[in-house]
Amino acid sequence: MDVDGDAARKAAVSGVEAIARGYNRARAKEDGGAVLGKVFGLLKTYLAHPKFEGIKREVWYECVKDLMEAAGSPSTLPGSECKEVTLAYLQSLDADSIDNGTEGQRDMRAVAVGGVFKALNRGVFGPVPTADEKKGLAETVKKAIAAERSLEVQKHLKEALAELEK
Repeated sequence: MDVDGDAARKAAVSGVEAIARGYNRARAKEDGGAVLGKVFGLLKTYLAHPKFEGIKREVWYECVKDLMEAAGSPSTLPGSECKEVTLAYLQSLDADSIDNGTEGQRDMRAVAVGGVFKALNRGVFGPVPTADEKKGLAETVKKAIAAERSLEVQKHLKEALAELEK
């Protein structure tokens, strides 16, 4: 039994969760985009690493959902940086990775994607994107809906798509 490996994994899970949930709540309401950018900036190297895929499914998806709900007013970040942060969050959710994880994990991913779209429409990431800018995101979600076998996950993906198309 690899005790060190298990301890390292637990530490990594705790670290990701501590960073993703340890943001300043008042600041998130005042400048949600900047807080979201800082949180992602701290974690982006780890979230991109293949060894963190299980950790992302375990804690990151739910953290993203909570972060998006907590984010308040529009961002003070420059427009191009806001777009990068939005895309980075969506990529970290593996929205194009259809059949990864348990049904509960896929469901949480769908809810988190919907949360990012809600934050996007609230202007948390700067100006609300145009219909043309949303087109590629909508196609990705439609592919995920078509490939998903769980009705519950499909329902949440459809809700996310409806939020995006508002």
